[in-house]
Amino acid sequence: MIHQSDWQLLCTLYEHKSVTRAAQALYIAQPAVTRRLGQLEEEFGVTIAVRHSKGLLFTPEGEFLVEHAARMVREYEALEERLRSSGGKPFGTLHIAASGSLSRFLLPGLLGGFKCEYPSVEFQLSSEFSFKVSQMVNTRKAHVGFLRGDHESGCVRVPLGTQRGVVVCKREFELEELPGMSRIDFYADALSNAMIDSWWYEHFRDPPKTAVTVTSGSTCAEMVENGLGYGIFLTRDFIRGRKGLFMKDMLRADGSPVTRSDWMIFREEFTQMSLVRAFINYAETYVKNVRKGDD
Repeated sequence: MIHQSDWQLLCTLYEHKSVTRAAQALYIAQPAVTRRLGQLEEEFGVTIAVRHSKGLLFTPEGEFLVEHAARMVREYEALEERLRSSGGKPFGTLHIAASGSLSRFLLPGLLGGFKCEYPSVEFQLSSEFSFKVSQMVNTRKAHVGFLRGDHESGCVRVPLGTQRGVVVCKREFELEELPGMSRIDFYADALSNAMIDSWWYEHFRDPPKTAVTVTSGSTCAEMVENGLGYGIFLTRDFIRGRKGLFMKDMLRADGSPVTRSDWMIFREEFTQMSLVRAFINYAETYVKNVRKGDD
């Protein structure tokens, strides 16, 4: 097995072209240098250097190995420097998958705060439907996932809050009016659509009168704000801060609210990584202190 000291040995031998001087530079015995050089030649199956009256002459194979050895020494020194400069704090790239709405409304503040505390950390973020987030974490394509709804997952799940569904319109309205009103719809994952459809057909026989389907909840909220129809949202994030809107809670036939939970998910084995462990702990504290659900 090749060790870091072997790469340094080859570089030193090439620099001095002498077993004696290399041994002195490395503070090890000359026979030990000769023996290890022979072991390396046997391990690689090539002659690395031959002795002559003026010292060592490196073969083409030996020079190729020295080039690689020099690269390995530089990479190791860079690694040591990175570890020292981190001050013992986690560093590296954290792979995160999140639903579109959580990518917009939760992660900017969360990732910004974490970056301030751990400046050597970088992020790779994938914004997907929640079911896709679950798949990415389960298949180890992401270290941590943020999703909405109770999607099947074999991962550890940390609750982030509960959202209540609402119907929103520019004017005052009664729920009984909805079948005759124009609805602004937007693309969502299958579970969200199923929850909304279930609520709708608990109350109404006729299908909704969908005027337009847009790409995002934010666009839907903007159209509702401009009086183009009503919207149904399973989170109030899209309508926070918007003025002049009227909303009613989505209630089931038994009077209970339609709710959906937000989750952070991760595989247990990833907590062995200090970066992932630090992020999970930070995210839990952030949610408790900064972000609240609709309950």
